[in-house]
Amino acid sequence: MDTPKTPIEGSAFLPVGEPDGDEEHNMSAVESELDDEAENDDDETDDDDESRASSEEDPEVSKPIQTKIFEAIEKIKTKTYKLGNRDQRKQFFDTYGEAMKNRTEDDDLTFLHVLLNTRDIPVKTLESPVKHIVQKYPRLLLEADREKKTPLYIAIESSKMSRLAEIMIDGCKYFDRALAKPCREKGENCLHLAMRSRHLPGAVKQKFIRLAPKEAIYAQDSKGYTPLHYAVEFKRANEEQLEVVKQLIAKDDTAFLKVTKAPDPRSVYQYAEHTRLTYDVPKASTRTPASSRSKDKNADTRTPGEQDASRDQPEPQAPAAPKRELDPKSKREAERKAREEIEARQKKEASSRHVS
Repeated sequence: MDTPKTPIEGSAFLPVGEPDGDEEHNMSAVESELDDEAENDDDETDDDDESRASSEEDPEVSKPIQTKIFEAIEKIKTKTYKLGNRDQRKQFFDTYGEAMKNRTEDDDLTFLHVLLNTRDIPVKTLESPVKHIVQKYPRLLLEADREKKTPLYIAIESSKMSRLAEIMIDGCKYFDRALAKPCREKGENCLHLAMRSRHLPGAVKQKFIRLAPKEAIYAQDSKGYTPLHYAVEFKRANEEQLEVVKQLIAKDDTAFLKVTKAPDPRSVYQYAEHTRLTYDVPKASTRTPASSRSKDKNADTRTPGEQDASRDQPEPQAPAAPKRELDPKSKREAERKAREEIEARQKKEASSRHVS
């Protein structure tokens, strides 16, 4: 069931594009900055009793919601408020808190959706605001847009927002509900998406597993896949992913009893074996790089006219080599370890049922 929508005030506006963000940044420095802010954090979570400012005395409150939202985003972009400072944070939320609780009319987006979809704000600049917004208004993390994506889903989905996803989970008291909430038409939760992700660090995946409720671990999407099904796919096999699989199993092995839906019903073990047997090893390109081609005009078999016509055309570049994965032998070894662990648990379950 979709989360009921927040009452709408004011006029609507359009999202400003897909998330872009900055280049990769120094994670330890950012974590240190956020840790420093934690010293100034107040413990107030304000979903029901928000701004203390009087709308009769403060002319800012009377501005249209649309204007207030854009103003708030601009303040975040320009770092006008230092949200690590308690007084400045209070002023920011007193001024823009009411707008943050509303959704856009035409596009049905929350403030967090719009913020994450703003193209020209570097991801690093978003980290502190996102932390304090989900602390102040934790229900925003449960709200979905028209595509049934929550802010957490969007952050996990983006290759540049992995850190924001971790900040959301660390800062929101509804982190368990946010991880378990079904998203999109597929009905998958954020744990499904995290297990499929090729850019989310293994340490973050393991944190999500530790914090997720058990119902998120064995939840099935519209095709019957659990997060464990996606985690054991052979193409993801490496040492880091093996640890993720082990943690999923340790958290709740109920997923072993789940099978995918017709026409190909498969248990976790059957699906892991299927993906191993159908895996295609990426082939390295045999195309000669442009840089190694002969530049000797005497070796060029084209006519002078053909050479002149193509002289100004850029040299075609060889396709980038595929991302290096484990070699087939290592993949088989990783899969064998996972399969042995699965079989051991199945035998243990069978033995327990026999004794009963």
